[in-house]
Amino acid sequence: MRVRQYIPAELERRLRGPASVCRCRHYPVLDSTNDRLKEMAEAGAPEGTVVLADAQSRGRGCGGREFFSPAGTGLYMSVLLRSVRPLTLAPLITVAAAVAVSEAIEEVCAAETRIKWVNDIFRGDKKICGILTESALYHETAEADHVVLGIGVNLYPPPGGFPAELRETAGCLYEGEPGEMGESGRGPLAAGILNRFFVYLADLAGRPFMAEYRRRSNILGQSVVCREGGVSYAARALAIDEDGGLVVGLEDGSRKVLVSGETRIRLAG
Repeated sequence: MRVRQYIPAELERRLRGPASVCRCRHYPVLDSTNDRLKEMAEAGAPEGTVVLADAQSRGRGCGGREFFSPAGTGLYMSVLLRSVRPLTLAPLITVAAAVAVSEAIEEVCAAETRIKWVNDIFRGDKKICGILTESALYHETAEADHVVLGIGVNLYPPPGGFPAELRETAGCLYEGEPGEMGESGRGPLAAGILNRFFVYLADLAGRPFMAEYRRRSNILGQSVVCREGGVSYAARALAIDEDGGLVVGLEDGSRKVLVSGETRIRLAG
C-alpha cells in the first residue's frame, strides 16, 4: 500500500488561524523542495507558499549533507517566509519549527519525539526528521528578503532499507508498509505542522515555543561532542538560551554558547 498523493486543496482546508495564508504546490519529484521554493521566491511568490514533493533527488540537510528522500516514504516540505524582521530573529525559526514538528507528530501520529539541538527530531536514538532554514538577504540592509524553511520527516522504512551510511542513525515513525497514517496520508501531519508553526511565527520575538523546546530536548544535561569549523571537543550541554544558543560547559570549567555547529551525545565507556 502506497501513501496517498497530496491533494493541495484538501491540505489547505485543514489549515487554521495564521496558517490559512498558506497556498500549497505539490510535485511528484523535485531535486529539492527548498531549491524549487527559492526559485519561486525570486519570482515573487508570497509568504506562506508551500512546496511539497513525494521524492527529492537531491534533498539536503545542514552542512550540505544529503537528506535521503525516496518516493512514498516521507514528508518533504518547504515553506516561504517573508515577514521575519529583524534578521536577528531568524535563528528562532528553526527552534519554532522543531517544536511545531514534534508537537504535530505527537498529536497526529501518537508518537513521542525529542529534539536534538538545533534542528533534528529523534524517536528513541534514531533521527526521523531534519530541518533546514535558508535565508536570502537584501544586500543594502542585510535584512532577510525571504527565508525558506525545509522540513523532511521519515515516515516509513524505504524499500531495501536506508543506505549503509545511514542505518545506524536514521529511523522512521512507522515500521512496515506505508499506510498506517490512514486514507488522508501525509496531509494531516503537514497541516498540523503548519498550523502550529504559523502561530509561533506570529509571535517569534515573544518566544512562546522556547520552554517546550527545552522540555523536549534530548541533549540537556548530557556529555556531548561539539564540532565547529572542523574542530571537535568534549563538553556538557547545560542550557539553551533565549536565542536558541546551546550553552555548554568545557573541560577547563569555562562556558561557551554555540549558535551553530553540530553536537552528538557522548556515550560512556
